[in-house]
Amino acid sequence: MSDVEKLHHYTCLAGLILFTVYFFLPYVWFEIYSVGTAVMLGFDGEGAFYQLSTFQVYIWGVIYIISLVGLLRFHQGARILFVFLMIVELVQPFLFGAQVTSNLDGALNYLLNMIDGMLFVLIFFTPVSMRFRDA
Repeated sequence: MSDVEKLHHYTCLAGLILFTVYFFLPYVWFEIYSVGTAVMLGFDGEGAFYQLSTFQVYIWGVIYIISLVGLLRFHQGARILFVFLMIVELVQPFLFGAQVTSNLDGALNYLLNMIDGMLFVLIFFTPVSMRFRDA
């Protein structure tokens, strides 16, 4: 395994771990934030053009995890799915309303976006991209 492939592997794993923490963070809001802050975080999605149900949020989370696992295994379809999810993330603010986040949520989201950018570069513009074509 080359150094670039190792970087790809560790970046995918870091994305999986950070996303899992970020996804389940709302379940501990009342443990780590004051009641007032937790209530304010509940206004996320206010004024949305389309309101996601809890089930749909879980489906999107599972799709993201599937794309990262597919990227770990060098599946061509995972690259397409990953790019699709990146495009959805760009359109998301216009559809799903205001995003209310705490410092911790914002920092994790920022780190996840940087990891997504790293993965995008790795899977399209480095020798790792050849592994997807061979698969």
